[in-house]
Amino acid sequence: MKLFARLLAFGALGLIPVLGFAPAPSASAQIPETSYLPVEEPLDVGGTILQPGTYVIQVLPSISNRNILQVTNEDRTKIFATVLSVPHALPATEDAKDTKFIFYPASGDSPRALRTWFNAESTSNGGHDIVYPEERAMQIAAAVKEPVIAYKDDTKVEELKTTPLEVVNADQKVASYTERDLPAKVAEMSEGAGMPRTAGSGPSFLIFGLLALAVALSVRAFRAA
Repeated sequence: MKLFARLLAFGALGLIPVLGFAPAPSASAQIPETSYLPVEEPLDVGGTILQPGTYVIQVLPSISNRNILQVTNEDRTKIFATVLSVPHALPATEDAKDTKFIFYPASGDSPRALRTWFNAESTSNGGHDIVYPEERAMQIAAAVKEPVIAYKDDTKVEELKTTPLEVVNADQKVASYTERDLPAKVAEMSEGAGMPRTAGSGPSFLIFGLLALAVALSVRAFRAA
C-alpha cells in the first residue's frame, strides 16, 4: 500500500510538466538571433551606412532588453553598427519561417534603409523594426508617407536601451511613441496574436481541476506513506 501511495504521488507530480506548467527557460538561455546580411549597394541601418559586402546582424543577448541589434563583419571581429529596434509582431497563424529583410526605398541622395528584419529562428515569432535618429527618420517618413519610429539625434549608444522613443509623421510632426503609433499595417498584424477567439474556457478549467486533484492526491499519498 505504501509503495502504491508513493507511486501515485510521484505520478501526480509528474502531471505538472505534462500539463504545461514546467518552468520557462530563462532569457539568458535563449539562442541569440543571427542572420547574414548581404549588401549589394549602400544601405542605411539605423543611421549607419554600410558599403557593399556581407555582414552579420544579431540581437545582443540580454535578460532585460532584446531590442539592441549589432552589425559586424562575417567573422565578427569588427562592429559596424549598434542600433535600436522595436518588436514587429506576427499574427498567431503566421510563422517567421524564412529570414528576410524589408527596406525603405532610396530617396534623393539617401540610400535605401533597413526597415524590418525577420529571423527564421526568432524566439518571439516576430521581427525587428529598426529605429532611426530623428533627422534621418524625418527624411524616411517624408519619402514613404508613413510614420517612422525615432529617437533624438544626440542619443549615445549606451543610452539606446532607455532613451525615450518618438514617432515622426510624414508631415514632419513629432509625437511621443506608443505601440498604437506603429504603422497601420504593423498594428493590424499584431491583432489576434493571442489565443484564437473561438477557444473556450472549458479546457482551461479541466486542466486546473486535474492539477488540483493531482496535488491533493500527492499530499495525501505522502501522508499515508
